[in-house]
Amino acid sequence: MSPADPQNLNEAARLTPQLLDEGYTKRQVATMLNRDASLVSQF
Repeated sequence: MSPADPQNLNEAARLTPQLLDEGYTKRQVATMLNRDASLVSQF
């Protein structure tokens, strides 16, 4: 299994694209996941 395998992603990596698709901003997603907003695109 490679790190890019969807079954091997952490919770933040799985949730981020879904939340962005639903219209949340990267800053909002970072706040919800208790992460730094500058790292959201790296999940």
